[in-house]
Amino acid sequence: MCYSAQIQADYRKYVKTFGAHMDIEEFARLYFERAEGSKAKIPKAVDDSFLDPQTDVERQIKASIDKFNLWPARILQPLVLTVCGLRKSIRNHAGRSSVVPR
Repeated sequence: MCYSAQIQADYRKYVKTFGAHMDIEEFARLYFERAEGSKAKIPKAVDDSFLDPQTDVERQIKASIDKFNLWPARILQPLVLTVCGLRKSIRNHAGRSSVVPR
């Protein structure tokens, strides 16, 4: 079982069981900051607790999670395209003979 699942970080269950030490607006701020580039580490199990948002604030958190999850694709896509272009260029170059026949 993964770490995220083991810590049982579901926000709603935590609030019911222990009472919130961090209110939902604080969660929203944390998620917004992470989506904007902060280095905040949030377990996936906490993210998963917002898969089915019930309130406006939870919907804002879900939007921040979705935005955060997109950033690797925005960064990696140009890199992948560059590598693919280089590979194609190398293949084309390798097909040509560098020796000129006499």
